[in-house]
Amino acid sequence: MTINLIPPKLKRQKEFNNVFSQVIFGLLVILIMLGIMSAAIFIYNSALTKDISRTNEKLAEQSKRSKSFKDTEALVKTANQKIDKIAEVSTDRFTWSKIIIEISNFTPKGVQIKALDLSQDTNSGSISGVAISRKEIAMLKEKLEKSGYKNVTFTSSSYNQTTNDYTFSLSLSLEGKK
Repeated sequence: MTINLIPPKLKRQKEFNNVFSQVIFGLLVILIMLGIMSAAIFIYNSALTKDISRTNEKLAEQSKRSKSFKDTEALVKTANQKIDKIAEVSTDRFTWSKIIIEISNFTPKGVQIKALDLSQDTNSGSISGVAISRKEIAMLKEKLEKSGYKNVTFTSSSYNQTTNDYTFSLSLSLEGKK
């Protein structure tokens, strides 16, 4: 059996004070936790703000670099177009020196070329000259045909009694000789 020496009123007061102090302690703990969380959120917010600021600066810098690259890309594109035009023109034109050297290499010793007319517009040419025999002219014609000249034909050939030689004219097509 227990004897209670504390009067009930005082006992209730003590219990009330005990509960009240626990509530105050709980509220104080909650306030401290809220303070810590607020500080953590504030620190996290300032770190995010700094990151966003740095990211915006990098984005602005990248935008400037991107514009610079676009300008460079436009210059490269223009240069490539010019190079393509140059390549197109150079493939469309004849290399006259090669053609002249090639024809002179095919010319037999008994043939002398007096005139050589070549035209890029018509893809054709004509050769006029003097030969000691028709055989020499036929050899020239044959060599030109073998080397890839098309439509090699005699346009004229005549014997000159005073000089004892043959004057001739050949026509040819320059297709495929660029």
